[in-house]
Amino acid sequence: MNRACSIGRLDVVEWLVENVDNTLFDVKTALDCAIGEDEEADDDDDDDGDDDYVDDDDDDFDFKIIDLLLQRFKDEDVLSYITNLKKLMRVSCFNFKEDIIQLLIAKVDSSLLGIDTVMNRACSHSRFVVVEWLLEMVDNTLFDVKTALDCAIGGVKDYVF
Repeated sequence: MNRACSIGRLDVVEWLVENVDNTLFDVKTALDCAIGEDEEADDDDDDDGDDDYVDDDDDDFDFKIIDLLLQRFKDEDVLSYITNLKKLMRVSCFNFKEDIIQLLIAKVDSSLLGIDTVMNRACSHSRFVVVEWLLEMVDNTLFDVKTALDCAIGGVKDYVF
């Protein structure tokens, strides 16, 4: 199960969930494998204009596997055991996977989700849908408005100049 989640094999994960006793695998570890490691460098924006910059928020890990596991085990408290909640929240917001975002906000202490980082990166990358959704749906004390505005202005400056 863990290997299938790590390499994005939805077909294998579906088969295992449907045909194998689910107590034989740890869904928390499987979710961590599907999400992948969250490197500290993922939050560093080293965009200096050259082609070596890769924005990890744009990684499209397999949301279908994550959604399948979250839906299948929704009665279990699996979210609080996921070690890389910030990456799940950040990438879900960057790709605007609203159902996963809402589930995270509803079931996890928001201070563990890195809302400030999500807001700042959404502002700097002109993800207006994400910014608007966060402003409407999330406690605004979880991010600094001035920093978010600075990120938005910096992002716009990059496009203008």
